[in-house]
Amino acid sequence: MVPLTRKVGSWRQSFGDVLKENVKLVKDPERVFSVGVLGAGTIVNTIHLPLLQSMPHTYVKWISDIDTANARAAARAYRVPYVPLPSDIAELPASDVILMAIPYGVRDQYYEEFSKRPSALYVEKPFSLSLKHHEGICSWFPSYNLACGFQRRAWALSQEIRRIIDTNLFGALLEVRFGVGKPGGSFGNNYQSDIRLSGGGVLFESGVHGIDTALFCTRARSAQVGRVEMIKEEGGFDLHTEATLSLRTERTESIECRMEFSSIQKTINGWEFHFENAVASFSLSAEYISLRPADGSGSYLLEANDHGSYPRTSYQMFYEFWSHFLDGIQLQKPNWTSASDSILTTKVIEDLYAGGSK
Repeated sequence: MVPLTRKVGSWRQSFGDVLKENVKLVKDPERVFSVGVLGAGTIVNTIHLPLLQSMPHTYVKWISDIDTANARAAARAYRVPYVPLPSDIAELPASDVILMAIPYGVRDQYYEEFSKRPSALYVEKPFSLSLKHHEGICSWFPSYNLACGFQRRAWALSQEIRRIIDTNLFGALLEVRFGVGKPGGSFGNNYQSDIRLSGGGVLFESGVHGIDTALFCTRARSAQVGRVEMIKEEGGFDLHTEATLSLRTERTESIECRMEFSSIQKTINGWEFHFENAVASFSLSAEYISLRPADGSGSYLLEANDHGSYPRTSYQMFYEFWSHFLDGIQLQKPNWTSASDSILTTKVIEDLYAGGSK
């Protein structure tokens, strides 16, 4: 297996320099975190495990999953200890951090158990279907010890759009559009046939990232759901949702937001930010922001000012997110990785499903 540091190339070196510059912010730059991994699905095998094995301040102490074959295979592939999932989950080994990447519908018993431990908890999205449930989980943990994996917050393009909005570079932000999905698109994992495990369909599984990114970039403080049109299958899974939101920030009374999530219809598969003087857009896999001036004078590609300091690929995003989370643990200070920072995202999800049920 090629070491991750080779895959990310010059970014990894640049980011390392950034870490060194900020090392004074961390209580113990030499501290190494043990990580227990609960779940051996695709996201763990393809991103989390190789990433955690490559990071200088983490090591995987154990991995466990109800699917014994998957967990054993992952343990062999990455040379980490395999632990059979015990009937009494209190018998799971201790670790500094626990990565929880298991189906949404079976997590609550683990929250209850892990809240009794000093371990920090990194939970893969989606996090919650209701505001009450989200806030309840957060109340069980120190805010800096509980992360929700909305990794696109760490993306260079998200960070750059946030700066553009903050500085009014292209005038006031008027509207945000987001879409994800296409006909026949998949929205879940191998448990998508059971809504009790997955929690929902394309909105909960895929759309939640787009919603969170829009709220994060705009620094939204509240969101009012307007029109909602939702199509569900007989099993209860949502296949298609179109909705409008009205966002309020500290600076702006109302920003219109249009969103579309679908496994039956083509969408824009990305974000559009409509400013007074330009439209800035980027797709789900973009490396640059496309810019169209309002006067129709042409189109341009906008590169982030701090190229190299913020990540552009999936591995880089996850690396930055993990690093930011671990810094927060050491400083005992919540940051944008904290689950408490994404409560508004859950409120929007709850309101969209409520609107789609009418």
